[in-house]
Amino acid sequence: MDDLIEIRSLFWASGVIEISNYYHTISQTCSQVKVESMMREKTKKFLLETYAFETNDVFFKPTCAINPRFCNSLEEAIDYFCGSVGFVTNNHWTDINFVHSKTKNIGDQCFSMGSYCFTGINGNTIDAEYTFIYNSDGKVLVHHSSIPFNNI
Repeated sequence: MDDLIEIRSLFWASGVIEISNYYHTISQTCSQVKVESMMREKTKKFLLETYAFETNDVFFKPTCAINPRFCNSLEEAIDYFCGSVGFVTNNHWTDINFVHSKTKNIGDQCFSMGSYCFTGINGNTIDAEYTFIYNSDGKVLVHHSSIPFNNI
């Protein structure tokens, strides 16, 4: 169980970094229309390899989502990553580190919660907290991410 969660966490992090690097590479040489099309395809491939959109309803509450606040479809998730919110395109992520607080296997599903730190190319960091639930194929069924509460 812990091995699956570690592997899936690394797969997710490397996929986000790869998409971010891809965007920052192609945006230097391609037209904006071409970049958008290429990014949507690359992001869709990542999401279908990582999330269970093809076989289940996926519950996805992204870290920085505003409108919509929840991604209830593959298209909304694509838009979050590389569209209007641009979580991977507006930030050039170079590293993502997971710290698992608790993991548990219940039936054929794996649960994991903890924190992850995103590091940008300029050294800026964002700490967030997550919950992932994976199905028996290791794909994400539930992904909730939020910025830690700051006493204001």
